[in-house]
Amino acid sequence: MTLTLQVCADAARTAGLAVAAVAIGSALARLLVAGRSRIAWAALLAPWIAPTLLVSFAYAPLALQLGAFPGATLALYSLALLLRFVPVATLILSSLPPRQLAADRHAFALHRSSPWQRLRFRIRGSTAAPVIAGCVVFLLAFADFELASLWSVKTWTVRVFAAHAGGLALPESLRLIALPLALQLLVLALLAWSARRVSLGGKWEPLGLIGRRISCGYLGGAALLIALLPASVIFIRSAPGLAILSAHFALGREVLTSLGFALGATLLALGVTRLTAAWPRPRALLLAAPALLGALVLSLLTLALFQLPGWRALYDTPLPLLLTLALLLLPLMLPLQRLRERDEALHIAQTTPPAPALRRLLWDLDGRRRFLAILLPFCVAYFDFTAGSLLAPMALPPVFPRLHNLAHYGQTAVLAALLLTALAAPIAVALPARVWFARWAGRQRD
Repeated sequence: MTLTLQVCADAARTAGLAVAAVAIGSALARLLVAGRSRIAWAALLAPWIAPTLLVSFAYAPLALQLGAFPGATLALYSLALLLRFVPVATLILSSLPPRQLAADRHAFALHRSSPWQRLRFRIRGSTAAPVIAGCVVFLLAFADFELASLWSVKTWTVRVFAAHAGGLALPESLRLIALPLALQLLVLALLAWSARRVSLGGKWEPLGLIGRRISCGYLGGAALLIALLPASVIFIRSAPGLAILSAHFALGREVLTSLGFALGATLLALGVTRLTAAWPRPRALLLAAPALLGALVLSLLTLALFQLPGWRALYDTPLPLLLTLALLLLPLMLPLQRLRERDEALHIAQTTPPAPALRRLLWDLDGRRRFLAILLPFCVAYFDFTAGSLLAPMALPPVFPRLHNLAHYGQTAVLAALLLTALAAPIAVALPARVWFARWAGRQRD
């Protein structure tokens, strides 16, 4: 299959995934907005937050066995992508509910009208949220590389990366991404046009009893398959290798390097969001557009930038990777900063005289939201593989490209222990950081 046909096939498959994600996300949005259960929200976000390497490592034996059946591995890969990106569609849809309720549609149906008039009524009463959610899911799934690479699924990203890593000159690599880049730019244009039609003030109708049960079952099943089960597999497989790893841990430097890059990229993205906080929303959303091209395309474009005269001296430095990671974080960082918006209860708490219980109250009202708005992007940058593989300096290799390469040589207990240790590093950093952040938040005043 030529690269052009591969891109077209991947685009068609990804479009189907986007439609399915929007359909599932619509039901989940109705469930979550009505209930606001922390457990339900945690179950929704778990498949999205779970590191790709964790999922791929846990299901690699199954993917290998399915390789004997044509199309079976691709079906498994497509299902994993769907479960991972349904939360993205749900978050977008839950923030942009429709303006029409069932009662409005029923009242209009009582009047004699043609099918064309009924269609126009539905279009005018709907928001652009389904199109926006579908475009974002399409862009994220279309640009996936890491999961496809580890499961040996033939996609355009795998072919381009393999050609570039095999020694293909950068201009030729850029030529290979011309068609997928053009397709991504078209989807971004549709996304920008749809964003101009966004209208707020709608409301989601509650789900019926059967719908709630089906949606809750989906949330539990997705969290189990993509997060809980892979984590359990890693724990079980790593037990024999932990003793060996405790005596000879060989990835300490790589882990520290990844933590440093993640912290630097998070602070850089946070600075950009602070500087652009007063921008109109359309201009601010333009900052998120480069990241929607995917880590592979964005990394190759960054490589091309740092090959230009005047930039070439900075090529083998941390700057290219830091800039790319910061750009990749902006689509997540920009909406998360809305969690920091102050409400009336927070204002009252901040103007209250100091008291022992005030620190806890300020943490509950504001500190926890600020901490999560930094922690989540930090973890996303830490778990990056694609940008680190292409842009990291020779002297500062991140940990996940190293683990990704080792994963191709088999599922060993030592590798599972290494992966478990690498996954635990952000937790080891987050626990003391939370204590410090809680104390800092408790001292914040107007």
